[in-house]
Amino acid sequence: MKKYLFPTLVIISMLILLASCNIPRYAYSPAAHNVPVLTKKGDSKLGAVYSTNAVGQETIEDVKVDNRSRGFDLHGAVAITDNFAIQASHFYRWEKTEQGSDTLTIRYKRNITEIGLGYYMPINDKKNTFFQVFAGAGLGRFSFTDQDRFDSNYHQANITKIYLQPAILFKSKGSFTTSVALRFSGINYSKIMTNYTQNELSTHHLGELDGRAKWFFEPATVSSFGFKNVPGLRFEVQVLCLERKISNRLFMKMKILFAALIVLLCTSCASRYMYSPSAHNVPVFTEQGDSKIGASYSTNAGEEDDNSGHGLDVQGAYAVTKHVAVQAGYSTRSEKTIDSNANAYFDHSNIRYKRRMFEVGAGYFRSIHKRDKIFFAAYGGMGFGQFSFKDNGVDNNQLLYTRFHKANVTKYYLQPAVMFINRGFVTSLAVRATLIDFNHIQTDYTAQELEELKIDDISSNAYVFFEPAVILSYQFKKLPGLRIECQGGFSAHLRVEDKYLSHKEANFSAGLVFDIPKLIKGIANNPKD
Repeated sequence: MKKYLFPTLVIISMLILLASCNIPRYAYSPAAHNVPVLTKKGDSKLGAVYSTNAVGQETIEDVKVDNRSRGFDLHGAVAITDNFAIQASHFYRWEKTEQGSDTLTIRYKRNITEIGLGYYMPINDKKNTFFQVFAGAGLGRFSFTDQDRFDSNYHQANITKIYLQPAILFKSKGSFTTSVALRFSGINYSKIMTNYTQNELSTHHLGELDGRAKWFFEPATVSSFGFKNVPGLRFEVQVLCLERKISNRLFMKMKILFAALIVLLCTSCASRYMYSPSAHNVPVFTEQGDSKIGASYSTNAGEEDDNSGHGLDVQGAYAVTKHVAVQAGYSTRSEKTIDSNANAYFDHSNIRYKRRMFEVGAGYFRSIHKRDKIFFAAYGGMGFGQFSFKDNGVDNNQLLYTRFHKANVTKYYLQPAVMFINRGFVTSLAVRATLIDFNHIQTDYTAQELEELKIDDISSNAYVFFEPAVILSYQFKKLPGLRIECQGGFSAHLRVEDKYLSHKEANFSAGLVFDIPKLIKGIANNPKD
């Protein structure tokens, strides 16, 4: 009897291992957010979208699985009044999951058509920040085939969808728009057809689909850039994240959007820009000892040619424990503004800015996902720096003039962020609250000129800015200590009474990030032949 015990235990152990490595069946995959940039009656949007999860292979319970998602989204919207708009969308996906110990290939097909009604309105005097909310419903179909070594299965269902999607849109003086959208989707499955057994449906979490509606929380950031010479054309990048038991896809969507008519408002005239945002320092830390040393080229090139700037951001951070980290950063900017809008004293002006800032901070990070694919982090700190500009031009008497303005700057910030990790790709969503205080001001502007430019009492006020950003980075497999990082951010002044500070509204950065110990270890573990 004992001679059969060992083989029996081996077979039982194999069965347990096979059962524990079950590959999920993805019952839902989100569509791209339809967030039209509408500012007045008649504005419209017609978009054609390529969508993907950007990466394919992942590890599920120590099993390498190839998950690929491809498809397109068609978006349309039109503002029927100065506050109300309608929208429509069509979504199609073809997806594939391969490998795993129990399944060779799963092929998905999904489609859904949606219509909705929404309301939009400006929420500041400059009309460069808009709130909108859309709600609607959709009908569609979802199906997949499951082909393993010995058998073939199928599963299909009709889908009814309802959604509510509020969003805030931040528009720069140029053609750049950043949107933060939160979509709540309710999905109901009906007319389900399948040849899975009841036990298989339960194992794959499909048996619960025909019950009540399943709800999903779907945050996204949408960044778009319009072309100055082609005002009806925009390029848009969207990052959408989703996590749920029966639908745990995490992916990036990239798309090119063609707009029938988008009118961009530039309601404020050029002024003296007293503040320019730095790049967000969001280290990708997962454990004690992780470190970051990075350098990025930064620009606000999304604005007009006569209102541009560039600079450098150098950032560092170190995880001193498994949850606590410190960080530091240095930023410098060189910017110019050509102001052709005459005021009470100056006919036209050429302003050149210099800015520099050094920051230090500390923060907390931790995993909020059972497989450590999602991390939350929050950092706070302060900085010290100096900002100055030289103003040359022609005054209203058609005489040449020269002015200067210089000030020390103290900065305080609080920056929560969520990081979504999918193998080498990391998508971070960060929101920074920044407080700026000016002191030790030196200038040769007259008191009347300072008042005209609305910079006469900046030393008596502190200014608060709301600064959302999306950061994308990719780590090379053979060089684990090296990452390519790019980010886009927006800065909105939270005005108190009538105290408004003119400032740069966008920042784009791209550069390299190093984790020196990991890089050295990676090179040592991958010697050249």
